[in-house]
Amino acid sequence: MKEILKDFSRIYRLQDEFLMEKTDFLIVRQKKGERLEMEIKNGIMAIILTGEISMMCNHLWMRESIKEGEMFLLLEKSFVSIEVLEDTVAFLMRSDSLSKQGEALMLNKLLKLTPLIDYNLNSLPACPQIMEIITQISSYLKSGIMNDSLAFIKRMELFFVLLSSYSGMELASLLYPLVSRFPKFRHFILCNYRNVKSVKELIQMSDISKSLFYEKFKEEFHMPVKEWMLQKRVDMILLKAAKPGITVKQLIIECDCCSFQQFNSFCKKHIGMSPRDLIKEKQGIISLEAALLRNKGRK
Repeated sequence: MKEILKDFSRIYRLQDEFLMEKTDFLIVRQKKGERLEMEIKNGIMAIILTGEISMMCNHLWMRESIKEGEMFLLLEKSFVSIEVLEDTVAFLMRSDSLSKQGEALMLNKLLKLTPLIDYNLNSLPACPQIMEIITQISSYLKSGIMNDSLAFIKRMELFFVLLSSYSGMELASLLYPLVSRFPKFRHFILCNYRNVKSVKELIQMSDISKSLFYEKFKEEFHMPVKEWMLQKRVDMILLKAAKPGITVKQLIIECDCCSFQQFNSFCKKHIGMSPRDLIKEKQGIISLEAALLRNKGRK
């Protein structure tokens, strides 16, 4: 791990200005029985401070229980469905640096270990040093003295302790979603899939052959591209149906659908219920925006 630590130190010296405006911490509190569905806009490192949750991510990975003291990673653009099993307090930290410029230098060293890992939202127990840093960050947040400079220092300290305290295999297991053969390809897909209406358009934008595109996509996202894009459309409908007070007409407009008949048929075929029944079911689920607003109000 000494080589990784050396790279880590060099990256933070070089990327000072890149990280200063990209660091954010948040303490979230959720009540037992609450359900949340959201698409994660930014990469997140999460640590459960108290309580217990179950989570499904990207329709690929499912953990029936993530408990106090466990930390895990969620990539940007991930769709997650969470059930709060016990009153829960969690610490969230944006992990943009790992999913961008630092990835090639820091994480490629872990790539050779990934064939040995059967990934399923793998977590690690947070060591005492990490918990101590989180306690300090929480104190700074409560007292209102947290700023960009201090956040940068604490963020760097957290990642340094992470890389110092765990083995290569443990880090590869925790950071598995980031340890990829095709990081630029994944970033391209996540940034552009909403801007196209078909797989053909996406392939044309990629400037690679059709066969290579399908090969890379299957390895990166673990499912065929058509199935993935269909699921992303379903996810979008589910999220918009949870907006408080939304009507069927508004849902159709926001989902960019041409007609009620077309939208009704799609929902029944791929979601298993009519738009009206879907809205009724989803109105009790907390969206990302509602969760963040509520938790920021509790600071």
